[in-house]
Amino acid sequence: MYNGQSFSDLIYQFYSMRIQFGYYTEGDTLPPIETLSRDFRVSTLTVKTALKQLRDEGYIITCGGKATKVNTSHADPASAVRFLSARMDRFADFYPANEMIFSSLLTESFRLMEEKDFTCLLELADRLAADDLMRFYSFALQKLNNSLVMNLLWESSLYQGLPFLKAKRSSELYDLNKIRRSLKNLIRSSKEKDFQAVHSGFLNFQRTNRKHLVQFYAEQTVPVPKEEQTPFVWHIYRERPEICYSLASHILHQIYLGHYHETHFLPSYEKMAELYGVSVSTARRTIRLLCQLGAAQSINGKGTRIFSMEESWLPMDCGIPSIRRSLAFFIQALELVKYTCRDVSQTFLKKLTRQSKNALLQVLEHDLTFDRSELTLLHIVKYIAEYHPCAGIREIYFKLFELMLWGYPIMTGLKESDSQRKCVEYAEMIIHTLKTNDFLSCADAIGQLAVWKFSAADDALCRCGFDFEAFRLLPSIQLM
Repeated sequence: MYNGQSFSDLIYQFYSMRIQFGYYTEGDTLPPIETLSRDFRVSTLTVKTALKQLRDEGYIITCGGKATKVNTSHADPASAVRFLSARMDRFADFYPANEMIFSSLLTESFRLMEEKDFTCLLELADRLAADDLMRFYSFALQKLNNSLVMNLLWESSLYQGLPFLKAKRSSELYDLNKIRRSLKNLIRSSKEKDFQAVHSGFLNFQRTNRKHLVQFYAEQTVPVPKEEQTPFVWHIYRERPEICYSLASHILHQIYLGHYHETHFLPSYEKMAELYGVSVSTARRTIRLLCQLGAAQSINGKGTRIFSMEESWLPMDCGIPSIRRSLAFFIQALELVKYTCRDVSQTFLKKLTRQSKNALLQVLEHDLTFDRSELTLLHIVKYIAEYHPCAGIREIYFKLFELMLWGYPIMTGLKESDSQRKCVEYAEMIIHTLKTNDFLSCADAIGQLAVWKFSAADDALCRCGFDFEAFRLLPSIQLM
């Protein structure tokens, strides 16, 4: 059930993998705790937790008051071969998904660039090495000020093994001179406000780099059976990951699927603990979280009543930190959908089978008939998560779908006449273009709906007393 990770887990994995891959040489040291805290944008306590695990397992050597030394005896060149070999066949699916998502995100980030930002990017381009290419991406994407975007950049980079490869081998990984020219062309196009050229430029840029990476990896790997290949999994990092968040997301998904349409009460704490393999205290915290969200209500002598998607939920308890954090993830997930769904929808719609298309139309028309068109975008995100031809897109959009469920009370609360009319207009446009197989116009309409939905959700949260910028304060790794 639970697959969350903490920031200390990430820092531990980052340095243990680097040491195993032979990134460091004899005598190398890690940066001071304060530097790591700043680079990873986490507390010094989080850094110390990661370093303790590294020290306990022998990866590093610390002497009071002195620099932390890397124990290069833990270097295992064969680990890089195993790591890459277990992913090699999956890269054929992963890279197109990665390119589709990040070309859209990078284009949006370039829209926000100022002259001083371009100056920094040009400096990075001029000195370019393998590590600097990652810093280029990180610096650009920071302009979106979205921790989920940075989280996704980290996860995709880690999956490829990029942070673990020695910078001195960058010439084997990339044609650095060609990359410098491409990056400078992208900056020039952005300054000229030619963002269509920026988007196509990023696509071509990533595809060219992919060819070099795949060729390099192919020379380092050995065949691994398909069933032993490692798929891409997007871990959402939390400051305090708890099993109850994962379990609550699972129950929200069940509510969405209609499992509680007729059975309105959850099992007892003890039965929930047994059913999901968690402790009774975790089951209790999960139910409390659902009640605070407004999705459930504890009734003395009866149990916990769960509300279906067709019912009006209770008001959220917006003063609870856990609810505020979950809404922060919701709004950032919605923003990520806003930036990427047009391109993702185009490839999704073109590959839909007739049966899947008719099933989606049936859902959208049902919502339109029963005055539920505010759920149109949520349904489309779910269908992308189930039927997109790229497994990487399915993984990313399923995580976004789960995070969007936490904002269900916000989305269904948009019942003002103007908001409802907008929902209906977009739903009708999407249904019409989908029926006529005008997939380009349908993807455009989905993109427009996502832009409007994000703005409407932002306004709704502000009316609830939320400071939107406060949502941006979730920790995120910056790679800088």
